[in-house]
Amino acid sequence: SDRRDRLWNAYDWRRSDELLRGLHARKIEPVVTLYGAPRWSNKGRGPQWAPTSGGAFASFSKRVAQRYPFVRRFLIWNEPNQARWLRPTTPATYVTKLLNPAYKAIHAARRGALVAGGVTAPRASKGGVSPVDWIAGMKKARAKLDAYAHNPYPLRRGETPFAGGCDHCETITMATLERLLTHVRRAWGAKRIWLTEFGYQTNPPDRLLG
Repeated sequence: SDRRDRLWNAYDWRRSDELLRGLHARKIEPVVTLYGAPRWSNKGRGPQWAPTSGGAFASFSKRVAQRYPFVRRFLIWNEPNQARWLRPTTPATYVTKLLNPAYKAIHAARRGALVAGGVTAPRASKGGVSPVDWIAGMKKARAKLDAYAHNPYPLRRGETPFAGGCDHCETITMATLERLLTHVRRAWGAKRIWLTEFGYQTNPPDRLLG
């Protein structure tokens, strides 16, 4: 009946209610990724296209934090340095339309929340940006974050968490994790690092990566 109720009911919470409240009931702490823009917010494009206004994403982020007060850790978007996940694929788009609006909104709604930015893929792929350049671009755009998140998948056959990574590239895998620490520290000082997604295929062996 009032504006808050209209905004609250603008979203379909059924699946997230089931998942997040189910985890909470079982004392499992989730890390929640906010990803995907509805067509009304980005001129009718797919969910990987950023909203035209940062206010739309900020409003949604605030509602999530209010609805799930037991959620403490948030990731903003998924692998935005690759074109298949975010368009336009630029650090400035990510920071101004997504990360900073969400950071401000979540912290206003949820005391003690931790908001991680970046959430980068280990390489640029076609049309994307390397994680090294992405971090530098986020710094230039004045990104606000409590932690930097990265998905350090292996990129070479036979690569392990300790060896086999490319020493002279701008990719970042588990084998070259020092590169991530160096660039994050250079951009934001002593921020925490969240390794939010990675895995090694072993048995049966994958034909590409082993």
